[in-house]
Amino acid sequence: TVTDANGYYILNSPDNRNLVLEISSVGYQTKRVNVGNQTEINVILESEVTSLDQVVVIGYGTAKKKDLTGSISHIDAKVFENQSMAQFTNMLAGTTSGLQVTQGASASGGGSLLIRGRKSLSGGTSPLIVVDGAIFDGSIKDINPNDIENIDVMKDASSAAVYGASAAGGVILVTTKKGNTGKPVIGVNSKVGIATTTHDLKPFGPEDYFNMHRDFWTEVNSRSGSGGRPLGYYYNPNELPAGVSLEQWRSMSNTSGLSDEDIWLSRLSAFPIEIENYKAGKTTDFYNLVIRPAVQQDYSLSIGGGTKDVKYYMSVQYLNNKGIIKGDEFKAIRLRMNLDLRVTDWLHVGTNTQFG
Repeated sequence: TVTDANGYYILNSPDNRNLVLEISSVGYQTKRVNVGNQTEINVILESEVTSLDQVVVIGYGTAKKKDLTGSISHIDAKVFENQSMAQFTNMLAGTTSGLQVTQGASASGGGSLLIRGRKSLSGGTSPLIVVDGAIFDGSIKDINPNDIENIDVMKDASSAAVYGASAAGGVILVTTKKGNTGKPVIGVNSKVGIATTTHDLKPFGPEDYFNMHRDFWTEVNSRSGSGGRPLGYYYNPNELPAGVSLEQWRSMSNTSGLSDEDIWLSRLSAFPIEIENYKAGKTTDFYNLVIRPAVQQDYSLSIGGGTKDVKYYMSVQYLNNKGIIKGDEFKAIRLRMNLDLRVTDWLHVGTNTQFG
């Protein structure tokens, strides 16, 4: 049987008095009572706080957490408090099985999200973003990662029972921070860092550039099938292969009136401007023209608190990130205000507002 809202119940039992009454409720310790000759049994259950951690609300009821570990993942934002993140998607990378996060290399950070792979060739497969219970249609870039309390990822078809067909790609539930009863709590977060490349991406120098041409024409010559040019034909006269003398190298083509350097560059089919710049020692370091160490700055200020009837949380963030590619910059100002007003015991009014 099930009790009513006040805990009253009626149970018809057989005449056999060797019965045991088992009383249970979510969040309380189960209790067993021998019925015997009793006609009225009153029981007070003791709370079991640890069991509350094993319950997950799934929108249409409750279920034990052990039965949902394959479909719902919980991520506590406290784990990422000391990490620099331009977008909250950065905190999801590598944290949840079945969730694929593609990291972007731009100053704005972030990336694409996929739950359990791509499921359509032409339709959208991105997960549905829900912030504080409301479907979020804005840009992910507008959400301040420092305002997030926790994230839940719903990965299976059960999410469609709550959010409909729009949840076919899974659901990411974002819960932002709220004010707590007590004195105001002021939070200041300041992060400054420098982003650089992890590998040496510098292009070829002048000698390497022409060596690339040498290798290319040598390979083309070897595939011609007509005998082609002799060994060493495309080589720099100062770096001839073993067994090839300078006189042999010169005799491989008409060298009348040309210097060894001109012979070599003409055999490589170098453009006149390339020959001119090479002789003049003029080079361009395109790497230094494009790549730079990038300064990234993140400043956040928040205040939260409240009384029994009014709770508030407000924050402002200024983000100024430079990308490692010159000209790539991302600046953002993000504001948030979460307000909860208790009008009566049965009426609560609140707002969760953000601006970015």
